[in-house]
Amino acid sequence: MTARLLNITDAEYFADPSIVPSLSQSIANILIGQSPLHAWVAHPKLGNIPRKPTDATDEGTLLHALLLGKGMEKIEVIDHDEYRTNKAKEARDNALAQGLVPIKRKDFDGIQSALMQIQANIAVAGISLEGLNEVAFEWEEPGEHGPVICRGKMDVVRPELGEIVEVKKTRNANPENLRRPFTDYGYHVQWASYVSCLEKLVPEFAGRVKFQFAFIELDPPYAVSVIEPSGAMRELGQRQWSRAVKTWERCLKTNHWPGYGGQVARLEPLPWLMMDAMERETEGEEEKAT
Repeated sequence: MTARLLNITDAEYFADPSIVPSLSQSIANILIGQSPLHAWVAHPKLGNIPRKPTDATDEGTLLHALLLGKGMEKIEVIDHDEYRTNKAKEARDNALAQGLVPIKRKDFDGIQSALMQIQANIAVAGISLEGLNEVAFEWEEPGEHGPVICRGKMDVVRPELGEIVEVKKTRNANPENLRRPFTDYGYHVQWASYVSCLEKLVPEFAGRVKFQFAFIELDPPYAVSVIEPSGAMRELGQRQWSRAVKTWERCLKTNHWPGYGGQVARLEPLPWLMMDAMERETEGEEEKAT
């Protein structure tokens, strides 16, 4: 299996430069979390109906651009605090029509003024953003009938050291509060896919790739936490990435992209909900007895 660095623009990457529709970690997360049909809709070479950006994703784009020193040319600062007036909406829509990311002035000024503190907190956390920044890769994963072409874009990668760093914006960087969003946003799948890519690019680091996530709050005190997935989280990511690769291969081969299906699904309560209900019932009986 092979891997290679892609010398392409952001627009070329997001349009998918591969000879066949390639699988990215974001598409894999949609495929696993929703359905192959949703993945087909979102893929630029298939349905090509991208999800609408939000203020949060725009802020994340700006943070990446400022921290990593790339991408400011695709940022358009809108001199309005909200998109309530027709003039503000027109400025936003014009930016989008030109392929730019509209950022409200207050958001731009807020992140820019906090940049030095964010950088200081990143340094204190022991994270280095030195290396190749915003680099696109293409690689092959083993499918059931042959290689499956995949692609990814790493925030920071140091191939000579076998190291990857991903920068994530979050409202709450407390590690205890990151368990759910880590899997909801497919970061465990991102870990599995990017590690696989780097291992193929630099085989001597197979089994030794260091991949860290820097979660950053954009409100004072701009706290930063560094996350490395546990063994169990890594295994979950690898299993789901492998399943996504094989499902993607099958759907491409058959051109069949199933949704949720027409059968009636039977929902079971989460185990902890049932236990909580039983405990409350027991507490109620004990209160009556006293």
